[in-house]
Amino acid sequence: MIKETEYRFKSDSYVNFLQYKGLKSYLFGLYKKEGWYYVWRPRYDKIWGRGLDTLGYDNYVNDYTDNLKEFVKKWTYIEDYFVEAEREQTRLEEKARKWNKDKEKRKGKITFP
Repeated sequence: MIKETEYRFKSDSYVNFLQYKGLKSYLFGLYKKEGWYYVWRPRYDKIWGRGLDTLGYDNYVNDYTDNLKEFVKKWTYIEDYFVEAEREQTRLEEKARKWNKDKEKRKGKITFP
């Protein structure tokens, strides 16, 4: 039986981030480490990709972007959230890919109003 995910709030003195207790494996499963990890959010910028937000306000679940207590109630098993978030991440990346492809097609064309 899978046990419910443990959550905690971690603050950087400006905003609270949500962390979950999880088990990560390293070196092809030889080593396992239990610890607290940040919950990532689906995010993809059309031009810059995933990056540039060094503080993580857009990259991680936090007070600015989400209601943390509702998140904990809705996602009692973090694996279910990650399945949904990965689906949304794929959709955002596909949308950005299409936008860039259309932008490349328009390069060099002159249109008059």
